[in-house]
Amino acid sequence: MPRKRRVPAYCHHKASGRAVVGINGQDHYLGPFGSDESHAEYGRLIEEWRSTQQTAKRTGAEIVAMADSSITISEVILRYRNFAKSYYVKDGDQTQEFWRWATPCDQYGRCSAALWPSESNTSASRSF
Repeated sequence: MPRKRRVPAYCHHKASGRAVVGINGQDHYLGPFGSDESHAEYGRLIEEWRSTQQTAKRTGAEIVAMADSSITISEVILRYRNFAKSYYVKDGDQTQEFWRWATPCDQYGRCSAALWPSESNTSASRSF
């Protein structure tokens, strides 16, 4: 079960006297520590952070729903290949990493992705 993320803390950057909050590994300076301006900026950033967290949760739920549907291994691999065509490129040419994915569609055929073992469903007794 994933850990619940803590709300980033409103902190005092003593060297500069400013308020600071760390979000996703990046420090955001908010203004003079304790000022209304800094608290307002902190509230705005936290609301933005929370909406990002909610979007990530929805996206995860969509992935689970998609896995429970009738998508096939071939469709998953095809979607990955479409992504990989632009990702695994060096000097305008596709790298060897891309070509490693060239033929798995032929190997796995049209079996359902819902039957494919995953972290939540690792039963090796399922037949394809």
